[in-house]
Amino acid sequence: MRIFIENGVAATGVDPVFRTSGIPSAIASTIKGAFGHALAQYFRFEDFTISYAILQMEQPGMVYIYTDQDELTFLFCLKGHTGVMPGTADVRCLREGQYSILASKEVWHYCRLEAGEHHLLQLNIRKEYLETLRYSYPLINQMLTASGFNVIAMPLKALLRVHTIIHCRIRGAAGRCMIEASAKQLLIYVLSELSERKVNGYVLTFMERQTLEAVRSYILNNLGRKITIPLLGRQFGLASTNLKQHFKIMYHTTIRSFLIESRMELAKLLLEEGEKISQVSEKVGYAETSNFIRVFKSHTGITPAAYRTNITRPI
Repeated sequence: MRIFIENGVAATGVDPVFRTSGIPSAIASTIKGAFGHALAQYFRFEDFTISYAILQMEQPGMVYIYTDQDELTFLFCLKGHTGVMPGTADVRCLREGQYSILASKEVWHYCRLEAGEHHLLQLNIRKEYLETLRYSYPLINQMLTASGFNVIAMPLKALLRVHTIIHCRIRGAAGRCMIEASAKQLLIYVLSELSERKVNGYVLTFMERQTLEAVRSYILNNLGRKITIPLLGRQFGLASTNLKQHFKIMYHTTIRSFLIESRMELAKLLLEEGEKISQVSEKVGYAETSNFIRVFKSHTGITPAAYRTNITRPI
């Protein structure tokens, strides 16, 4: 069993009230308590596990969801909604037709369910299996190191595969094979959709977003050098027009504004460390100190000398 309900008592098998929802090839438990009834169905395969829970809540209650630290967990809400997002203190909802990736290191996540019927499906993927997909889906690197809880709309293809799993009535090995194949397709559909999600209404592929992140990192790591859009375009193999447009879509600012903002933030840190204004000017990419002073004053409202005088140096 992959879920625990507060004040609930579990018994092996499918209670008659859930007879039409029982999946023949699943390991099933019925949970009863003051909260109402719940059916937890569980499948274990070599590379992943699937849990499907139907909860009929007669009163609000807390549900705890188990995740293995060696797995990445996808939680799909098929009916109803959670009142508190698992693993966080945020009072946000995971609603019908949405899913989330539980990427934290916690073993138990929790969600509050209001009175009513709720259907949740949990897909736990072994991280070793995900390693084999990194080449095709580089975003897996981010997913494995991320923390928190993001709500994402389920793509239609993924929803269809979920329905194939929960409505499978084939018994024995044939049923398990069908569910295993559907679960793998579900994962691929989710990864494919995440790789080409829209940013500000525009579709940026994962490779485009990855390149833009590399551009941003390059700028931050080379603030002392001369940086131009044509130079960045040659460095990363992008046309200047596309580079400017996509950068603004991704980061809500122009490359020039981002460069100046980053240089001035670095300048503030260097001034707080007590460096000379001429040294700071050189380290943030201004050959002429007078140009640096002009830009700094335009950006902050005061000169570098005044800023250094006014700040409190860290002990």
